[in-house]
Amino acid sequence: MIKTKFKLEKNKRRFIQPIKQFIDWIEVYREFNQNIHIIIHDYPILSYGYVNDCQIDMYHKTIYYSLYDIENDMKKNYSKKFNIDIITNVMIEVFEDLSLQLSKFYIINQENMTIHDFIVNYEKFEKQMYHEQRCMVYQFACMNTKYSKHLKSGLKITYDNAIPYKLQHAIELFEGFITEHMKFPIKTKVKMTYENLIDCDGYFKYPNNLFKYPKIKISLNDFECIENELGSFDAVLNILRILAHELGHYHAFVNGVWNYDQHKREIDAYNFENLIIQKFIDEVYYNYY
Repeated sequence: MIKTKFKLEKNKRRFIQPIKQFIDWIEVYREFNQNIHIIIHDYPILSYGYVNDCQIDMYHKTIYYSLYDIENDMKKNYSKKFNIDIITNVMIEVFEDLSLQLSKFYIINQENMTIHDFIVNYEKFEKQMYHEQRCMVYQFACMNTKYSKHLKSGLKITYDNAIPYKLQHAIELFEGFITEHMKFPIKTKVKMTYENLIDCDGYFKYPNNLFKYPKIKISLNDFECIENELGSFDAVLNILRILAHELGHYHAFVNGVWNYDQHKREIDAYNFENLIIQKFIDEVYYNYY
């Protein structure tokens, strides 16, 4: 459970509601088996040369976040590059700061470890901590129209080389089918390539920040080999299965579904793949053939 307390002057109370919305979302879509306290205040904190910052008391599970002088920071750091208003811009930064600290407790919970063990092994979990942070903020933004309205939507499939007509036509059929059966609130690009990917036939790349978009890459490297062995029907379906699997990761991500365990995320994507491919075969592919 996350308990949030606000100690703010009147001119900063406009930040209370969006922070509450973010914390409420975190409590629904992430699991914490410990009581965490967040204190949002507007007192100056001298930390690494900054007077507004986020500090954490790990042992007492308390996060202190200062909004001191945030108005000047809003003006100083604001950029029109992403076509968003100043308040939205600063709230995203606040969410990123808070989620970075919350990710520490989330990892401790998921790894079933003590705070002391986490501190001792901090470097081991640092990369995962930042990954969890980015996913928290991005998923929240995907599901909140105040933030998602600033992001592009849709699905785009491209090819880095010419591919067999029967495969391209099947992909186009699948693209039409999938866009009727699921939403793409956040733009994602799918690239079909003959490149030999390392240890996989395709992957879903999580975005690094809110203004980067998720990407999918699918290798066609084995298509001809499978076609020679099993025929065109199975060779094409194999590519579509890979695509459906990676779209399963996308579908879960933009709908707030999350598993700390990567293996469980793969199981969820596999289940999505089976469901959507069978539906595609029944409704479209058999008719086409």
